[in-house]
Amino acid sequence: MIDSFSGEYEFLSNFYPCEVRYGDNTYPTAEHAFQASKTLDEAERQKVHQASTPGMAKQAGRKVTLRRNWEKVKIRKMTFIVREKFKNQDLRDKLISTGDQELVEGNNWNDTFWGVCKGKGQNQLGKILVQIREEIKMDEWNKIVEKIFDINTHDTRYGGGVSALYADMLKHKYKDKDREQLGSAADKFIDETLNWHEEHRHNFQIHPSFETRILEIMND
Repeated sequence: MIDSFSGEYEFLSNFYPCEVRYGDNTYPTAEHAFQASKTLDEAERQKVHQASTPGMAKQAGRKVTLRRNWEKVKIRKMTFIVREKFKNQDLRDKLISTGDQELVEGNNWNDTFWGVCKGKGQNQLGKILVQIREEIKMDEWNKIVEKIFDINTHDTRYGGGVSALYADMLKHKYKDKDREQLGSAADKFIDETLNWHEEHRHNFQIHPSFETRILEIMND
């Protein structure tokens, strides 16, 4: 479990410097963007935007005119902003590197909604980070499936010409798999693809490095 968004895991904090696009503005941190999302008043958003530090942005956010439905939309706004933050490839890689660890925003400033203080709290920010991490993992897996699908059907160097219907079935079968199933799904994908090629060897020229190429893609 990671229970402090500091030091090695500072990048998990909304205070971490990273440009985040929200509305018509690009904010210097997720904290700036989140505080600006509290209001529909453009002048107040600009004040938050111009805050020199995320701490000052947080203070400015306490003074804005809250949108009427703020309590209903604040989790959705935070999710959107955190998702935007982790479009940064370096941060995506760092988030994935946390593996399957639970992410908890431990704090000493009594935030028991977004984090956990003295063992109590809803940890909504931590839950959002885990959700985004799983989305990123799934996206990376789907890219692998797409790559294999492409060489399977279009790259004649690796025995292209597989039935489009069959290849499309494989693609949809292995996209959006639960992360715990990815390892076995990858093995099955390779086995089923190679078996299909073996059965239809008389119709298609099979390149000997087909399996090697799939494994290369899996390990990219």
